[in-house]
Amino acid sequence: MSEPAHRKYLEKYAEPEARFAEQLEQGYGAVLVVPLHHEEPRFLADLEPALLAASARPLLIAVVNGTDNATAAAHEANQRVLTELAARSFPTQTLTPVVGSPASATLGRVGGYDLLLVDRATTGQRLPSDQGVGLARRIGMDIALGLHARGRVQSPWLGCTDGDARLPADYLAQNAATEPRGAHGVRRVALTLPFWHVPGGDAAVDAATAAYELSLRYYTLGLASAGSPYAYESMGSSIVVRAEAYAEVRGFPRRQAAEDFYLLDKLAKVGAVHRPARQPIELRSRRSARVPFGTGARVGELVETGQGLTTYHPRVFELLRVTLTALLRAALSRSETRVTEELSRALEAGSVGAVSSALDDLNALEALRETFGASPDGVVRKRRFLTWFDALRTLRFVHLVEGHAGLPRVPLLDALTEAPFTSFWRGLGKESGTYLNENTGRMAAFSAEQALPSDVGVENAILGSVNDC
Repeated sequence: MSEPAHRKYLEKYAEPEARFAEQLEQGYGAVLVVPLHHEEPRFLADLEPALLAASARPLLIAVVNGTDNATAAAHEANQRVLTELAARSFPTQTLTPVVGSPASATLGRVGGYDLLLVDRATTGQRLPSDQGVGLARRIGMDIALGLHARGRVQSPWLGCTDGDARLPADYLAQNAATEPRGAHGVRRVALTLPFWHVPGGDAAVDAATAAYELSLRYYTLGLASAGSPYAYESMGSSIVVRAEAYAEVRGFPRRQAAEDFYLLDKLAKVGAVHRPARQPIELRSRRSARVPFGTGARVGELVETGQGLTTYHPRVFELLRVTLTALLRAALSRSETRVTEELSRALEAGSVGAVSSALDDLNALEALRETFGASPDGVVRKRRFLTWFDALRTLRFVHLVEGHAGLPRVPLLDALTEAPFTSFWRGLGKESGTYLNENTGRMAAFSAEQALPSDVGVENAILGSVNDC
């Protein structure tokens, strides 16, 4: 690890709990972090195949967390998890509290792995009410980074998952074996592992979850078709981060939701996000109020309303593709007028106006002009602009341009049928509408996503053929 990067992060930015790492003298082959809120102790059975298959003893860091405004049921579930996990750990080491944190922590042995149990769920030790899973992930990953910095973890990859995930038995071994560099020699800074939602026992929830998962894959495929460097899945349950890169981007944000989206957004700017072709992590289909938005919340909304899922019109991704090409060619030539020229060449007048309005709303041309004097090297200028036009601004552009262009959301099945980047769907025939109960359509989308280039990010977009201007 880059010593200045990890030292600076641990000294200036890490959560106080990171200092728990100073009390652990054991060495581990790998580390896995899981935040737990309103979960049941059975979650452990789904993680143990990976933990017990490890060639060197791993460490599981479980951050049980809640806020004062959580439900009584959530607090009761948290206490059950704390009690059962503590009972399964023997012998145990009670860690000394660290300055600046109300957390308590114990280290114990559970069969073939160690368990570091961090309590941020008991009264007086809970998280701030405006923070949640992002802070819980950050606490666990900061401890993992602290251990890695002290030479206590062999693998350079820090794993992160959730309490509804079943990990493949080779999860840790595959992470450790990941090549540090990928396409074009770009440093790999994160992995987004394949995932697949499995039935949870409620047919309506299972169907809504399948639809929502398919919509996520549709969006990723749309971004890839547009040449975006940010075409990857942002699922906190399937993220693995290179230790030094985690420090460089200052870790998970302390957010109640979308912490995975923002972390990967930062990582994609400093290296490659790798999408390996592996056995997927299985995620249990369920409704959830753990976070204000995301899979569980959206599934609950779909079930409650009984409405079909709608998604972005396929045309927005074509407009994004044309826009990215125009902006990068303008950055390369240092010509702002090149944007209008390129848009006018590729689009009709109405679409040019819609894109121009969206770019005005984003202040994109001002950002473009700032690249002109950044460097005499066109590659540097392109890199700077793609770093600015990041995952969040890409999503904002999609929302803005669909409004300016009058492109309303469309039913998911219609989008899959019409989009030029979902030819796999049209090949399924009329029976594809059964995807809510069958895996055929979803598997086809999964396969299409797996067929995308395995490394994505700003550097890969610059050095590869994507957005080649």
